[in-house]
Amino acid sequence: MVDVNIRLDHYDRCYYPNDTVSGVVVVSSDSRASHNGIKLSVEGVVNLRLSPRSVGLFEAFYSSLKPMEVMSYNIEVAPSGKLPKGDTELPFEFELKPKKNMKLHETYHGVYIDVQYVITVEMVRGFPNKNIKKSIEFICKSKGKKQNEEKVSFSMTPETLKNVVKQVNTIFFTFFVYLFVCTIFLLQDAFRKLQLGIFIYVHVNIKKKSSKKPLNFSISGYFDSGVCNVEEPFTGEIVVEEADQEIKSIELQFVRVETCIYGETDIREATEVQNIQLADGNVCHKLAIPIYMIFPRLFTCVTTVTKQFKVLFLFHSCNKYQRRKPVALFLCLNRSSLKLML
Repeated sequence: MVDVNIRLDHYDRCYYPNDTVSGVVVVSSDSRASHNGIKLSVEGVVNLRLSPRSVGLFEAFYSSLKPMEVMSYNIEVAPSGKLPKGDTELPFEFELKPKKNMKLHETYHGVYIDVQYVITVEMVRGFPNKNIKKSIEFICKSKGKKQNEEKVSFSMTPETLKNVVKQVNTIFFTFFVYLFVCTIFLLQDAFRKLQLGIFIYVHVNIKKKSSKKPLNFSISGYFDSGVCNVEEPFTGEIVVEEADQEIKSIELQFVRVETCIYGETDIREATEVQNIQLADGNVCHKLAIPIYMIFPRLFTCVTTVTKQFKVLFLFHSCNKYQRRKPVALFLCLNRSSLKLML
């Protein structure tokens, strides 16, 4: 029996552009094994998918967007020959550089857009044995620098209430507040914008008999910083100062917006990345409720705008929304920040 594995020099498999990616191909065999060569290929690909909701099920199924290959390498790890019994380590290395006229994008796993960097090794064997393949994904990250931090305050009042949904016995309204728009500052002279949509919604349950009564509530809070490191938790506090109706829940939602350029049409879809409940039930008034959210690193990336696709993170609601608070989000160079890697 012959088994092939790939082992990289970084145990977190995270690399930055222009880094040297090195490792070994480990071939484990119960006996001497002959082969016709061991080859290694590296691919960085952006895969795009159309949304059936936007273009229709038939169009999404039969129409395909060509993947964008941002990098590609083919390396011969070992020529044809025989390998001894036991484990054999075959070293390899390559530079993380894009193809000509292309640019490396951050690793990202979305619903309609994927950016992946994959190493595949293949051990070619003669008939009747089958070739052995093994693949492993590594993470490409952008470089950034630390920014100044400053608290950002926000408040919610009945004047910002926009959405009211009537039902038979109860009236529910969902109060959406757009907390911030984030900007990623990169090391380059120019900077890109990342619109990162995190919004709080307060779900209030009102009995029918009081549906005509004006609502009276006041909610305030703050973010610990208007400049956030994507590899550190997003923190702050929210306080229900007063509310004459019962609050059902307070939740924190993180939304992404992906756009595929199909012909001359921008196909834009918003999907939820994660939803965190901050409070359940009618919370005590004037009690500080902590906000603590970890950015899902593989599902969050810098804003990417190309001729073929766009990846943004911003507030999206089928109803109306209200306030916006600017907050900058940056990437640091610290390789040891691994606790957020999923």
